[in-house]
Amino acid sequence: MYYTIVINVIETSIFCYFLTNAAQVKKPKLLPVLIYLVLSAGTITLFNFYDLDQSFYFVIDAGFNFLYLSLICEYETDTKIIIALIPNLLLTVLSLLVIIVSSELLLGRIDLIQLKDNWGIETDLLAQFLYIVTFLIAAKKIPFSSFELTKKEKWMLIAALVDCEFMLMAVSSLVLVSVVNETNITIALLCMIVFITLLLMIFNEITRQNEIVHKTEYEKDLLDSQLVSTNKLLKSQSELLQIRHDMKHLFSAFNDTDHLTPESIAELNKMRGEFDQTILPIETISPAINAVVNTKRQEALEKHIEMTCTLNVAFEPHMEKDDLCLLLSNLLDNAIQHIGLHKQINLNLYSDAAKFMIRIRNSCDIAVLDKDHHLIEHDHGIQHGYGLRTIRSLTEKYHGDMNMDQTPEEFAVIIILPQTENR
Repeated sequence: MYYTIVINVIETSIFCYFLTNAAQVKKPKLLPVLIYLVLSAGTITLFNFYDLDQSFYFVIDAGFNFLYLSLICEYETDTKIIIALIPNLLLTVLSLLVIIVSSELLLGRIDLIQLKDNWGIETDLLAQFLYIVTFLIAAKKIPFSSFELTKKEKWMLIAALVDCEFMLMAVSSLVLVSVVNETNITIALLCMIVFITLLLMIFNEITRQNEIVHKTEYEKDLLDSQLVSTNKLLKSQSELLQIRHDMKHLFSAFNDTDHLTPESIAELNKMRGEFDQTILPIETISPAINAVVNTKRQEALEKHIEMTCTLNVAFEPHMEKDDLCLLLSNLLDNAIQHIGLHKQINLNLYSDAAKFMIRIRNSCDIAVLDKDHHLIEHDHGIQHGYGLRTIRSLTEKYHGDMNMDQTPEEFAVIIILPQTENR
């Protein structure tokens, strides 16, 4: 009896060490450890003493493990269930391994009863040594704290672990009992089928997650490409502004027209009129906003689009310059490229110490959003979709909110970004 108690205490202590390491707790409180040791070791000892059926003891064991994890850590429920199921699964596999190998080496056949009678203490000591080594390695090597699995994948893994428990239970009965039991064979086969199915489902889910990762990388590459184009555009705009500045001085040099012919005067007046009709560049405290908005206003003017701007930028937006240029460029590109018959765009920028707000409204003749406010993919709107995905990615990068709305004649986008430097 005392021998059994010692073995149970050793195995429970090994479980406790494994669970503590899995929970990333260096020094657990004494009370949770004592509760776990008493409950777990005491329960299995009672099962041994009264010779109770331990076929489904793994459920009780997992319950104690889950309780201990709940007392010492704050992992999510599904993660704690996964960790709680592992110790008994490892113990069962190792026990089968020790029994089968020892029995074949010492007896030349698998005979659990004779093995216990002749070599019981030796096999128990070998098993305890193997348990300690295996659980020490598992506790150090398995990265429980960084489970990069979705909720769905975790629950499929839980189902696979439970299925393994039933499969091992059936296999143990087949291996350790000489009489062929059709029920255990059926259970083992069904569990294998379920296990393979779950593995395929998990593989399919992981594949789907990889596709999402590849899609994200593609969108990042697209964003980088658009960033290069935006930088080229800003450089061209800077050169254009310099030319306009030089032209203004050139016109001022022709104030005295006495020596010019009437044709020259008429041509000069025409050029001066066209120059006066060009829009004046806007000026805010943000050079990036100035460059992008001035460029897009000129582009809108060339396409006979009326673009009005209301800019109240009291604080520089807390964004990287390239990101700010890319965000505004994509927003205004979408508005210009998908303008409606009324050809009107309204840009509203506002910033204070707490937030930076962008609101763009443009006339629109076709439905851009469905009834659930999701983007409708038109055959001619591929670029529009890419632009909005880029805008959404940048908004998420700076922990902002983005909303889209549409009326029969107008499409609107509003973005609010927090003005904080701790991102």
